[in-house]
Amino acid sequence: MAEFRWSAQEIRRDYLLHQSSRSLYTSAPRPLPNNPRRRPRRRTVTLIAAWRLSDSIVIHADSQETVTGDDGIEYRKTVLKIESEQMGNYKVIVAGSGDTPFILEFIEKLRRRLSEESADSLAAFIGIFEEQLRAHMDANPNAERSQFIVGLCCPISNEYNAWITQGSTLCPFDDHELTGHGESLYKETMNRFWTPGMTIQQAILAGIYLLTLAEATSNYVRSPFNIAIIRGNGIWTEPQKYIQLMRDRLSEYEQWVSKVFLACADTSINASQLKELLDNFSRAAENLHEQHIDRTVETLTLEEIMATDDPYPRRPPGITTIFADGTGKFIHDPERTKAIESRFRDAMEYAVKAPHYLRCHQCEREYEYMLANPGQDKEPATIRCIDCNAVNQVIGKVSKIQRLSSPGWVNLDETTPPSTSGKSEPEQ
Repeated sequence: MAEFRWSAQEIRRDYLLHQSSRSLYTSAPRPLPNNPRRRPRRRTVTLIAAWRLSDSIVIHADSQETVTGDDGIEYRKTVLKIESEQMGNYKVIVAGSGDTPFILEFIEKLRRRLSEESADSLAAFIGIFEEQLRAHMDANPNAERSQFIVGLCCPISNEYNAWITQGSTLCPFDDHELTGHGESLYKETMNRFWTPGMTIQQAILAGIYLLTLAEATSNYVRSPFNIAIIRGNGIWTEPQKYIQLMRDRLSEYEQWVSKVFLACADTSINASQLKELLDNFSRAAENLHEQHIDRTVETLTLEEIMATDDPYPRRPPGITTIFADGTGKFIHDPERTKAIESRFRDAMEYAVKAPHYLRCHQCEREYEYMLANPGQDKEPATIRCIDCNAVNQVIGKVSKIQRLSSPGWVNLDETTPPSTSGKSEPEQ
């Protein structure tokens, strides 16, 4: 018969295994929680950048909202975080980062409050906003901390400004500000791009680069991006088609710029090699720039080409040829541009100096007349018909007149003051 020997360690191990198997079957079940099912947690985890320029303010934001379900899994959805709203006498943008229900409820309360007010100054808005936010925070003491960047335009007083909240206080920022997810990670990038005197277009491009970098390195930032430009006479939001064009432009340039940046600091490359690289970069950048201008002009409608109220120019000064189908083509050749401008000036001078047409309101005879100061005199004047002596109203002092039926100029020394008697045919 075989003899079995057990060590003290083996005996202790078997005892612990036996105890654990007993507790597996004999332990009482855990009581079910009696608390109600929690709603999914919604958080506006975002990145908001604001740039203060000499004549405007530019605000950027991404469009991701994060919803955490009961299972702890985070779901993403796209929301519009920058939207200009008319609230009372103000045009307002309220972009928030933090607890989504808290942010949305506050914006609705602010909207209702301003619609009931007659306030039309920056100081009045600040007082109403801070009072409303303070009351909302007191009513929601357990809400997650949220922060707002607020942009405002008051067309009545032609004022505009932007602030970032600290608690319930609106604090103006000096040149640029950043809030949201990973703020400290991207602040240095924002500092690097900021330069005094930067234009609206440069601020837009810098913000797009910043958000593109954040989208590539964070799970909480996602395109499409929202961009708003605030000035004293209004707020404009940038169309998505232009934002995508600018993202493509930055991507194409970044490859070249990175290559040149490293080559400039590389002492193993001699000066002639560096010069050749810089020459290639110069030619490539010029060609890319012309291509980007062409792409931008091709996307413009006729109304956008002729618009005069855009917050910033989308194309450089120069001539854009407009075709019959409404598309445009920018002329890059400076010599060709000068030739077209010269022909245009000649045509305008001829049009101004050309005879004007008039039909007498009384005898209905037709005449041509010449202005004494073409293109300069814009004041209303009158001229008497050389046949029936009726008074006809014109614009500008008339120097001579002739009948269309029997040409022969008649010089006029002066025109009579404007008359309200009689009816005249409008000048064509």
